[in-house]
Amino acid sequence: MAVIKIHTKSRGIGLGNQVWFIPVIKHLIQNNHFVWSDSLLYDVLEVCATKNRIKPDLTLVPMWPDWWEHIKIRSRHPFSQIEGFTFRVKGRHYSLFNRSVVVDQDVSELELIRKLIPNEMPFKLENPYPTRKKSMYERRVICGTSSKEKCYYLHWDKLERALKSEGFDVVRLGELGHWYPLDYVFKEICQAKYYIGVDNGLMHLADILNKKGVVIWGETTKKNRPLNMPVIEGLNSDPKQVLKSL
Repeated sequence: MAVIKIHTKSRGIGLGNQVWFIPVIKHLIQNNHFVWSDSLLYDVLEVCATKNRIKPDLTLVPMWPDWWEHIKIRSRHPFSQIEGFTFRVKGRHYSLFNRSVVVDQDVSELELIRKLIPNEMPFKLENPYPTRKKSMYERRVICGTSSKEKCYYLHWDKLERALKSEGFDVVRLGELGHWYPLDYVFKEICQAKYYIGVDNGLMHLADILNKKGVVIWGETTKKNRPLNMPVIEGLNSDPKQVLKSL
């Protein structure tokens, strides 16, 4: 297959959706396609090019899990000449990680994307700042809180006290009024051994880094659940139960 110039759009896209899309970008780059984005996250994580903006053949909007419906293809690229390319009609199709998506119209783009991206790939990211053994980070827990009421755990203070009583070093990130640079947040999550969080972008970042920990789940949709970390139901969950899950 010829090299395809791909733009991954990030403006207006949540951090969690951008995290979900990292394995896709890495797969495309490994198959010698040129991928660029204007994402600050991808810049910090050095996922793909963020400076060399060129006219793309293909624009992908990482809206998980229905991002297939947001695909745009520039007609100037001779996709119909790609060997084995056929038109895909409306119906139910399986996208990444075997999640299904319903397409309401006839689209040829799906077949191209299926050729570019496999159904299954590992949801993980190499940690550039691994936890050092016998260091302060060995007992560090990142509590990825949230300013959103629908996913705000009710007992962060009690949980923090319980963790500290067990000898853990606790760092809370993500609360309203406490914003940190993205590179700082990424490094903190990388170096900590454990992560406790809710449904937000920081949780997905910890999940793709394969951190030990637990996610406290509230009223948000189940399709956003982590792939690697276990889940505890209920924003009123007992801190002792959360602590036992580490």
